[in-house]
Amino acid sequence: MSVSIDNRQRASMSFALEMFQQAAVRVPAYGDFLAKNGVKPGQIATTQDLAQVPPVDKDNYLTQYPVNELLWDGSFDLASAISTSSGSSGVPFFWFRGEQSTEDSIVYHDRILTHSFKTREKATLCIVSFAMGSWIAGTYTYSALMALADMGHRIVTVTPGINCSEVLDILDRLAPRFEQVLLMGYPPFVKDVLDKAETEGIDLARLDVKLLFAGEGFTENWRDYVCAKIGKVGDIYATAAIYGTADAGAMGYETPRSIQTRRLAGRNAKLADSLCLDSPTLPTLVQYDPALRYTQTDRDGFLLFTVNNAMPLIRYRIKDKGRLFSSQDMGRLLQDCGEKALPRNPYTDYPFIALYGRDDISTTFYGLNIYPENIRAALECVELCEYTTGKFVLTTVLDDTTQDQELDLCVELKAGGLRCGDDLSKLICERVTDSLRRHNKEYNRLYEEMGACATPTVRLGEYGAKEFTIGVKHRWTARQ
Repeated sequence: MSVSIDNRQRASMSFALEMFQQAAVRVPAYGDFLAKNGVKPGQIATTQDLAQVPPVDKDNYLTQYPVNELLWDGSFDLASAISTSSGSSGVPFFWFRGEQSTEDSIVYHDRILTHSFKTREKATLCIVSFAMGSWIAGTYTYSALMALADMGHRIVTVTPGINCSEVLDILDRLAPRFEQVLLMGYPPFVKDVLDKAETEGIDLARLDVKLLFAGEGFTENWRDYVCAKIGKVGDIYATAAIYGTADAGAMGYETPRSIQTRRLAGRNAKLADSLCLDSPTLPTLVQYDPALRYTQTDRDGFLLFTVNNAMPLIRYRIKDKGRLFSSQDMGRLLQDCGEKALPRNPYTDYPFIALYGRDDISTTFYGLNIYPENIRAALECVELCEYTTGKFVLTTVLDDTTQDQELDLCVELKAGGLRCGDDLSKLICERVTDSLRRHNKEYNRLYEEMGACATPTVRLGEYGAKEFTIGVKHRWTARQ
């Protein structure tokens, strides 16, 4: 971090322009995309010019071309790994990654583990409890940790994936041999592990457990809940979350500075209002390195990332909404809201992303996406069509006391139709669960681990109830 942030910003701008020019020539799909949109690469000479180039996304770019045409030189030679993710339809998309993706992951994990978790100083057991499969989180994390072990970090890694019983066995029998434990996983899964560990009498505070998350956001109340389980309430060095996706890898991460700022906003209404805009909750707040990700927003508030990888992305709209704050802007905002300047640390000069999340049609449950198409497939069966309209609202609900997640599925009954109560609710639950297991591989893996806890709670709504008010489009998902 010896290079000044101003130099990194300038390097980021130069990188973005150079990458644009290279991709226009060397990536067959991108050259065609620019031509179809009337963009002449030779006229793009400044970052102001680049801001006028149409963003790419899955709909207008990635799904419109053969996968090899999305790669450098139309070749697989620079790709070394493939991750998968699902789009709004739930159909997996294949993301080709190369050495640059791994190197970026190493840089981000090195900083997190060095500055938040002190793994260069303490013998640390790293438990990777992200799903270990074709999804990015598990393999991306594992690759970085293997490299960090050769770079002076005193870490040993074990990869039980989303198998709670294995994680508990590791905490019970192996973790006490280390100076500290770093448990990594999707927030709700990590919470389940901590709850069950407490039930089984595992002394988490004695193990000096730290937590690293990815996959979805959470509230500060939720952070307090899990920190209480490990005996670290209020410790801004006990947890961190990575903002990343299969699309673009890691885009940013929580730092002690960003966590402290967000917690201040939880107590300062003026600061909260300044960060929230139209969002009903505080945004996730992360910091990022502009030299690794050229980051912008468009006029609609969507984040745009320019990322060098085997499958390069230029001004890629990831469908996450957010705002960008320079370190100076955030400092002035804190001052204007009556807060004292925060002490300097390694992240003082790094910019912030206030992340409001996705405004699309999926809902997040235990770090995976649940899509309306999966639910519709179940409700369209003959035995259910007799009683329901096929409309529903799916919500991930967080219990205020236990902080447990559950899927709440409210299904609209037909006007004047029969109401079968518990029997119909039970049948809908069975059909929906079966459909999710068939059509959503990530959900099926979760169900194999959690069983009935992964099934939705079904409520029957009267025809025309407020959840089903007719509008331009029906909202299949909602937020709690």
